[in-house]
Amino acid sequence: MKIAIVSSGLWHVRRGIETWASTLAEALARRGLNITLFTGSKVTSDNGQVPYKIQVMPCWYRGTRKNTWMTNILSRIGGWRYGFGSEYQTEQTTMAPKLIKALRRDGFDIVHLQDPWLAMLLEKVHRKQQHAAEVILAHGTEEPLDFLRKFQHVQELSPHYLANHGVMSMSGWTRHSVPNFVNTDVFRPADKFLCRKSLGLPHDTFIVLSVGAIDHKHKRMQWLVDEFTSMNNKNSVLVVAGPCNSPEISQFITNAKNILGERFTYFANMNHLKMPDLYSAADVFVLCSTSEIFGIVFLEAMACGIPCVGHTYPVTEWIIGDCGTCIDMKSNKSLSSFLSNITPDWIVTHGKQARDRTVKMFSAKVVVEQIVEMYQEVLRK
Repeated sequence: MKIAIVSSGLWHVRRGIETWASTLAEALARRGLNITLFTGSKVTSDNGQVPYKIQVMPCWYRGTRKNTWMTNILSRIGGWRYGFGSEYQTEQTTMAPKLIKALRRDGFDIVHLQDPWLAMLLEKVHRKQQHAAEVILAHGTEEPLDFLRKFQHVQELSPHYLANHGVMSMSGWTRHSVPNFVNTDVFRPADKFLCRKSLGLPHDTFIVLSVGAIDHKHKRMQWLVDEFTSMNNKNSVLVVAGPCNSPEISQFITNAKNILGERFTYFANMNHLKMPDLYSAADVFVLCSTSEIFGIVFLEAMACGIPCVGHTYPVTEWIIGDCGTCIDMKSNKSLSSFLSNITPDWIVTHGKQARDRTVKMFSAKVVVEQIVEMYQEVLRK
Protein backbone atom coordinates (compact mmCIF):
# COMPACT_ATOMS: atom_id res chain seq x y z
CA MET A 1 0.00 0.00 0.00
CA LYS A 2 1.14 3.50 -0.82
CA ILE A 3 -0.44 5.94 1.62
CA ALA A 4 -0.69 9.74 1.52
CA ILE A 5 -1.38 11.59 4.79
CA VAL A 6 -2.37 15.22 4.19
CA SER A 7 -2.61 18.36 6.31
CA SER A 8 -2.72 21.78 4.66
CA GLY A 9 -1.90 23.55 7.92
CA LEU A 10 0.93 21.41 9.24
CA TRP A 11 3.87 23.42 10.65
CA HIS A 12 2.21 26.79 10.41
CA VAL A 13 -0.89 25.98 12.48
CA ARG A 14 -0.91 24.17 15.83
CA ARG A 15 -4.21 22.36 16.29
CA GLY A 16 -5.41 18.82 16.75
CA ILE A 17 -5.72 18.19 13.00
CA GLU A 18 -2.09 19.04 12.32
CA THR A 19 -0.85 16.99 15.28
CA TRP A 20 -2.99 14.07 14.08
CA ALA A 21 -1.39 14.13 10.63
CA SER A 22 2.24 14.18 11.77
CA THR A 23 1.81 11.58 14.52
CA LEU A 24 -0.20 9.29 12.22
CA ALA A 25 2.42 9.49 9.46
CA GLU A 26 5.19 8.62 11.91
CA ALA A 27 3.29 5.74 13.54
CA LEU A 28 2.32 4.18 10.20
CA ALA A 29 5.86 4.53 8.85
CA ARG A 30 7.30 2.82 11.93
CA ARG A 31 4.71 0.07 11.36
CA GLY A 32 6.41 -0.49 7.98
CA LEU A 33 3.96 1.20 5.60
CA ASN A 34 5.00 3.34 2.63
CA ILE A 35 3.98 6.80 3.86
CA THR A 36 4.23 10.27 2.34
CA LEU A 37 3.16 13.28 4.39
CA PHE A 38 1.86 16.19 2.31
CA THR A 39 1.90 19.63 3.93
CA GLY A 40 1.12 23.12 2.74
CA SER A 41 4.12 24.92 4.17
CA LYS A 42 7.85 24.64 4.75
CA VAL A 43 8.92 21.78 7.00
CA THR A 44 9.78 22.81 10.54
CA SER A 45 9.31 19.44 12.23
CA ASP A 46 10.17 19.25 15.91
CA ASN A 47 11.28 15.64 15.44
CA GLY A 48 14.30 16.18 13.20
CA GLN A 49 14.72 13.06 11.07
CA VAL A 50 11.39 11.34 10.35
CA PRO A 51 10.76 7.83 8.96
CA TYR A 52 8.44 8.96 6.15
CA LYS A 53 8.70 11.04 3.00
CA ILE A 54 7.57 14.66 3.02
CA GLN A 55 6.24 16.65 0.09
CA VAL A 56 5.45 20.34 0.39
CA MET A 57 2.51 21.52 -1.72
CA PRO A 58 2.84 25.34 -1.70
CA CYS A 59 -0.47 27.07 -1.06
CA TRP A 60 -1.86 30.35 0.19
CA TYR A 61 -1.88 29.37 3.82
CA ARG A 62 -3.72 31.07 6.65
CA GLY A 63 -2.34 34.35 7.93
CA THR A 64 -0.51 35.36 4.73
CA ARG A 65 -1.31 38.68 3.12
CA LYS A 66 -2.48 37.24 -0.20
CA ASN A 67 -4.76 34.69 1.50
CA THR A 68 -6.37 37.38 3.65
CA TRP A 69 -6.76 39.71 0.66
CA MET A 70 -8.31 37.06 -1.59
CA THR A 71 -10.62 35.69 1.11
CA ASN A 72 -11.86 39.14 2.14
CA ILE A 73 -12.85 39.91 -1.44
CA LEU A 74 -14.39 36.60 -2.47
CA SER A 75 -16.12 35.71 0.80
CA ARG A 76 -18.40 38.73 0.35
CA ILE A 77 -19.75 37.36 -2.94
CA GLY A 78 -20.41 33.76 -1.93
CA GLY A 79 -16.83 32.55 -2.09
CA TRP A 80 -17.58 29.60 0.20
CA ARG A 81 -19.37 27.90 -2.71
CA TYR A 82 -16.14 27.51 -4.66
CA GLY A 83 -13.53 27.36 -1.95
CA PHE A 84 -12.81 30.90 -0.78
CA GLY A 85 -15.22 31.43 2.11
CA SER A 86 -12.58 31.52 4.86
CA GLU A 87 -8.80 31.64 5.12
CA TYR A 88 -8.77 27.95 6.01
CA GLN A 89 -10.91 27.08 2.98
CA THR A 90 -8.70 29.22 0.69
CA GLU A 91 -5.64 27.39 2.02
CA GLN A 92 -7.19 24.01 1.14
CA THR A 93 -8.40 25.16 -2.29
CA THR A 94 -5.01 26.48 -3.36
CA MET A 95 -3.27 23.30 -2.20
CA ALA A 96 -5.57 20.98 -4.15
CA PRO A 97 -4.28 21.23 -7.77
CA LYS A 98 -0.67 20.29 -7.02
CA LEU A 99 -1.76 17.62 -4.56
CA ILE A 100 -4.04 15.99 -7.14
CA LYS A 101 -1.20 16.00 -9.66
CA ALA A 102 1.13 14.33 -7.13
CA LEU A 103 -1.43 11.66 -6.22
CA ARG A 104 -1.93 10.82 -9.89
CA ARG A 105 1.76 10.92 -10.82
CA ASP A 106 3.03 8.78 -7.94
CA GLY A 107 0.26 6.17 -7.90
CA PHE A 108 -1.04 6.40 -4.33
CA ASP A 109 -3.58 3.82 -3.14
CA ILE A 110 -5.08 5.83 -0.26
CA VAL A 111 -5.17 9.47 0.76
CA HIS A 112 -6.16 10.01 4.41
CA LEU A 113 -6.90 13.46 5.84
CA GLN A 114 -9.04 15.53 8.20
CA ASP A 115 -9.21 18.79 6.19
CA PRO A 116 -12.88 18.59 5.07
CA TRP A 117 -12.98 20.90 2.04
CA LEU A 118 -9.74 19.50 0.62
CA ALA A 119 -11.06 15.96 1.15
CA MET A 120 -14.22 16.82 -0.79
CA LEU A 121 -12.18 18.21 -3.70
CA LEU A 122 -10.07 15.03 -3.78
CA GLU A 123 -13.21 12.87 -3.64
CA LYS A 124 -14.75 14.68 -6.60
CA VAL A 125 -11.73 14.29 -8.86
CA HIS A 126 -11.27 10.67 -7.74
CA ARG A 127 -14.74 9.87 -9.06
CA LYS A 128 -13.76 11.53 -12.34
CA GLN A 129 -10.74 9.17 -12.37
CA GLN A 130 -8.23 12.03 -12.25
CA HIS A 131 -6.36 10.17 -9.49
CA ALA A 132 -6.65 6.59 -8.25
CA ALA A 133 -6.24 7.08 -4.48
CA GLU A 134 -9.23 6.12 -2.33
CA VAL A 135 -10.10 9.13 -0.15
CA ILE A 136 -10.68 8.55 3.57
CA LEU A 137 -12.04 11.50 5.53
CA ALA A 138 -11.14 11.22 9.20
CA HIS A 139 -14.14 13.08 10.55
CA GLY A 140 -12.63 15.38 13.14
CA THR A 141 -14.33 18.70 12.42
CA GLU A 142 -18.00 17.91 13.12
CA GLU A 143 -19.28 18.29 9.59
CA PRO A 144 -23.04 18.05 8.88
CA LEU A 145 -24.55 14.78 7.72
CA ASP A 146 -25.28 16.07 4.21
CA PHE A 147 -21.57 16.82 3.77
CA LEU A 148 -20.47 13.39 5.02
CA ARG A 149 -22.82 11.67 2.56
CA LYS A 150 -20.55 12.84 -0.26
CA PHE A 151 -17.74 10.49 0.82
CA GLN A 152 -17.37 6.80 0.02
CA HIS A 153 -15.08 6.23 3.03
CA VAL A 154 -15.36 7.95 6.42
CA GLN A 155 -13.43 7.27 9.61
CA GLU A 156 -15.55 8.22 12.61
CA LEU A 157 -13.50 8.76 15.76
CA SER A 158 -15.96 7.20 18.22
CA PRO A 159 -18.77 4.63 18.39
CA HIS A 160 -21.20 7.49 19.14
CA TYR A 161 -20.64 9.22 15.80
CA LEU A 162 -20.58 5.94 13.89
CA ALA A 163 -23.99 5.06 15.35
CA ASN A 164 -25.38 8.50 14.43
CA HIS A 165 -23.92 8.62 10.91
CA GLY A 166 -23.72 4.95 9.92
CA VAL A 167 -27.21 5.01 8.38
CA MET A 168 -25.92 7.22 5.56
CA SER A 169 -23.70 4.51 4.07
CA MET A 170 -24.57 3.34 0.56
CA SER A 171 -23.87 -0.12 -0.83
CA GLY A 172 -20.13 -0.66 -1.17
CA TRP A 173 -19.26 2.40 0.92
CA THR A 174 -17.37 2.00 4.18
CA ARG A 175 -17.84 3.61 7.59
CA HIS A 176 -15.39 2.85 10.40
CA SER A 177 -15.05 3.65 14.08
CA VAL A 178 -11.34 4.13 14.72
CA PRO A 179 -10.27 6.55 17.47
CA ASN A 180 -7.38 8.94 17.64
CA PHE A 181 -4.32 7.63 19.44
CA VAL A 182 -1.46 8.89 21.57
CA ASN A 183 2.17 7.82 21.70
CA THR A 184 2.26 6.32 25.19
CA ASP A 185 6.06 6.07 25.04
CA VAL A 186 6.29 9.87 24.73
CA PHE A 187 3.27 10.79 26.85
CA ARG A 188 3.91 8.93 30.09
CA PRO A 189 3.99 9.77 33.81
CA ALA A 190 6.97 11.78 34.97
CA ASP A 191 8.15 13.13 38.33
CA LYS A 192 5.68 15.87 39.26
CA PHE A 193 8.15 17.86 41.36
CA LEU A 194 10.79 17.94 38.61
CA CYS A 195 8.23 18.84 35.93
CA ARG A 196 6.92 21.73 37.98
CA LYS A 197 10.44 22.93 38.69
CA SER A 198 11.40 22.87 35.00
CA LEU A 199 8.27 24.83 34.07
CA GLY A 200 8.54 27.35 36.88
CA LEU A 201 5.33 26.18 38.58
CA PRO A 202 4.87 26.09 42.36
CA HIS A 203 5.53 22.64 43.84
CA ASP A 204 3.10 22.81 46.76
CA THR A 205 -0.18 23.86 45.13
CA PHE A 206 -3.16 22.14 43.55
CA ILE A 207 -2.75 22.62 39.77
CA VAL A 208 -5.64 22.44 37.32
CA LEU A 209 -4.60 22.26 33.66
CA SER A 210 -6.50 22.94 30.45
CA VAL A 211 -5.14 22.80 26.90
CA GLY A 212 -6.81 24.06 23.75
CA ALA A 213 -7.91 26.92 21.58
CA ILE A 214 -8.87 30.11 23.38
CA ASP A 215 -12.47 30.67 22.44
CA HIS A 216 -15.56 31.36 24.47
CA LYS A 217 -18.07 29.33 22.45
CA HIS A 218 -16.36 25.93 22.16
CA LYS A 219 -13.49 25.39 24.59
CA ARG A 220 -15.08 27.96 26.95
CA MET A 221 -11.83 29.08 28.57
CA GLN A 222 -13.40 32.19 30.07
CA TRP A 223 -16.04 30.03 31.75
CA LEU A 224 -13.19 27.94 33.20
CA VAL A 225 -11.58 31.08 34.63
CA ASP A 226 -14.88 32.12 36.19
CA GLU A 227 -15.39 28.68 37.74
CA PHE A 228 -11.83 28.60 39.05
CA THR A 229 -12.42 31.95 40.73
CA SER A 230 -15.25 30.38 42.75
CA MET A 231 -13.19 27.48 44.11
CA ASN A 232 -12.92 27.12 47.86
CA ASN A 233 -9.31 25.94 47.60
CA LYS A 234 -7.31 29.13 47.21
CA ASN A 235 -4.01 27.22 47.33
CA SER A 236 -4.53 26.35 43.68
CA VAL A 237 -3.26 27.47 40.29
CA LEU A 238 -4.99 27.39 36.92
CA VAL A 239 -2.59 26.59 34.06
CA VAL A 240 -3.70 27.00 30.45
CA ALA A 241 -1.70 26.13 27.33
CA GLY A 242 -2.75 27.31 23.90
CA PRO A 243 -1.94 29.60 21.00
CA CYS A 244 -1.16 33.29 21.27
CA ASN A 245 -1.67 34.66 17.79
CA SER A 246 -4.44 37.24 18.03
CA PRO A 247 -5.45 40.32 20.02
CA GLU A 248 -8.45 38.40 21.40
CA ILE A 249 -6.20 35.77 22.95
CA SER A 250 -3.89 38.41 24.40
CA GLN A 251 -6.93 40.10 25.92
CA PHE A 252 -8.10 36.80 27.44
CA ILE A 253 -4.68 36.27 29.06
CA THR A 254 -4.68 39.82 30.44
CA ASN A 255 -8.19 39.46 31.85
CA ALA A 256 -7.41 36.09 33.46
CA LYS A 257 -4.31 37.50 35.13
CA ASN A 258 -6.27 40.49 36.37
CA ILE A 259 -8.86 38.17 37.92
CA LEU A 260 -6.62 35.42 39.31
CA GLY A 261 -3.25 37.16 39.68
CA GLU A 262 -0.49 34.67 40.52
CA ARG A 263 -3.04 31.85 40.48
CA PHE A 264 -3.05 31.92 36.67
CA THR A 265 -0.27 30.82 34.29
CA TYR A 266 -0.43 30.73 30.50
CA PHE A 267 1.94 28.79 28.25
CA ALA A 268 1.75 30.15 24.70
CA ASN A 269 2.60 28.10 21.61
CA MET A 270 4.33 25.41 23.64
CA ASN A 271 6.52 22.94 21.77
CA HIS A 272 4.58 19.68 21.49
CA LEU A 273 7.58 17.70 22.76
CA LYS A 274 7.38 19.61 26.06
CA MET A 275 3.71 18.85 26.59
CA PRO A 276 4.26 15.56 28.52
CA ASP A 277 6.05 17.53 31.26
CA LEU A 278 3.19 20.03 31.40
CA TYR A 279 0.57 17.30 31.79
CA SER A 280 2.66 15.52 34.43
CA ALA A 281 2.96 18.77 36.39
CA ALA A 282 -0.83 18.94 36.84
CA ASP A 283 -3.09 17.30 39.41
CA VAL A 284 -6.23 17.37 37.24
CA PHE A 285 -6.92 18.04 33.57
CA VAL A 286 -10.12 19.89 32.62
CA LEU A 287 -11.75 20.59 29.27
CA CYS A 288 -14.94 22.64 29.42
CA SER A 289 -16.34 22.20 25.91
CA THR A 290 -19.90 20.86 26.01
CA SER A 291 -19.36 18.73 22.90
CA GLU A 292 -16.23 17.15 21.43
CA ILE A 293 -15.93 15.06 18.29
CA PHE A 294 -12.96 13.49 20.07
CA GLY A 295 -10.58 15.57 22.21
CA ILE A 296 -7.09 14.14 21.86
CA VAL A 297 -5.91 16.29 24.77
CA PHE A 298 -7.79 13.91 27.06
CA LEU A 299 -5.61 11.06 25.78
CA GLU A 300 -2.41 13.04 26.29
CA ALA A 301 -3.35 13.85 29.88
CA MET A 302 -4.53 10.31 30.63
CA ALA A 303 -1.36 8.78 29.19
CA CYS A 304 0.61 10.92 31.67
CA GLY A 305 -1.46 9.51 34.54
CA ILE A 306 -3.58 12.63 35.06
CA PRO A 307 -7.30 12.21 35.83
CA CYS A 308 -9.68 14.17 33.61
CA VAL A 309 -12.86 16.16 34.10
CA GLY A 310 -15.14 16.77 31.12
CA HIS A 311 -18.75 17.48 30.23
CA THR A 312 -21.49 14.85 30.22
CA TYR A 313 -21.32 14.25 26.47
CA PRO A 314 -21.32 10.69 25.04
CA VAL A 315 -17.92 10.92 23.32
CA THR A 316 -16.25 12.53 26.33
CA GLU A 317 -17.78 9.98 28.69
CA TRP A 318 -16.54 7.13 26.46
CA ILE A 319 -12.99 8.50 26.31
CA ILE A 320 -12.64 9.27 30.03
CA GLY A 321 -14.37 6.13 31.28
CA ASP A 322 -13.12 5.42 34.81
CA CYS A 323 -10.23 7.88 34.48
CA GLY A 324 -12.01 10.84 36.07
CA THR A 325 -15.53 12.14 35.85
CA CYS A 326 -17.98 14.02 33.64
CA ILE A 327 -20.22 16.72 35.04
CA ASP A 328 -22.83 19.12 33.68
CA MET A 329 -20.66 22.03 32.61
CA LYS A 330 -23.67 23.96 31.39
CA SER A 331 -24.48 24.56 35.05
CA ASN A 332 -22.62 27.41 36.75
CA LYS A 333 -20.59 26.49 39.83
CA SER A 334 -20.71 22.77 38.93
CA LEU A 335 -17.00 22.62 38.09
CA SER A 336 -15.87 24.83 40.96
CA SER A 337 -17.84 22.68 43.41
CA PHE A 338 -16.33 19.47 42.07
CA LEU A 339 -12.75 20.76 42.04
CA SER A 340 -13.14 22.11 45.58
CA ASN A 341 -13.91 18.62 46.88
CA ILE A 342 -11.30 16.50 45.07
CA THR A 343 -9.16 14.41 47.43
CA PRO A 344 -5.56 13.20 47.00
CA ASP A 345 -6.79 9.59 47.01
CA TRP A 346 -9.19 10.36 44.13
CA ILE A 347 -6.32 11.84 42.11
CA VAL A 348 -4.03 8.85 42.68
CA THR A 349 -6.68 6.20 41.96
CA HIS A 350 -8.05 7.81 38.81
CA GLY A 351 -4.60 8.78 37.58
CA LYS A 352 -3.48 5.14 37.59
CA GLN A 353 -6.69 4.08 35.86
CA ALA A 354 -6.11 6.81 33.27
CA ARG A 355 -2.72 5.45 32.28
CA ASP A 356 -3.99 1.86 32.14
CA ARG A 357 -7.03 2.74 29.99
CA THR A 358 -4.97 4.77 27.53
CA VAL A 359 -2.41 2.01 26.99
CA LYS A 360 -5.16 -0.57 26.53
CA MET A 361 -7.50 1.39 24.22
CA PHE A 362 -5.80 4.44 22.72
CA SER A 363 -2.09 3.68 22.38
CA ALA A 364 -0.43 3.91 18.97
CA LYS A 365 0.28 0.18 19.06
CA VAL A 366 -3.40 -0.67 19.40
CA VAL A 367 -4.98 1.95 17.13
CA VAL A 368 -2.49 1.74 14.26
CA GLU A 369 -3.51 -1.89 13.73
CA GLN A 370 -7.13 -0.76 13.46
CA ILE A 371 -6.12 1.86 10.89
CA VAL A 372 -4.24 -0.71 8.81
CA GLU A 373 -7.31 -2.97 8.88
CA MET A 374 -9.42 0.00 7.72
CA TYR A 375 -7.06 0.61 4.79
CA GLN A 376 -7.21 -3.04 3.79
CA GLU A 377 -11.01 -3.07 3.89
CA VAL A 378 -11.24 0.11 1.81
CA LEU A 379 -9.00 -1.39 -0.88
CA ARG A 380 -10.96 -4.67 -0.85
CA LYS A 381 -14.22 -2.75 -1.37
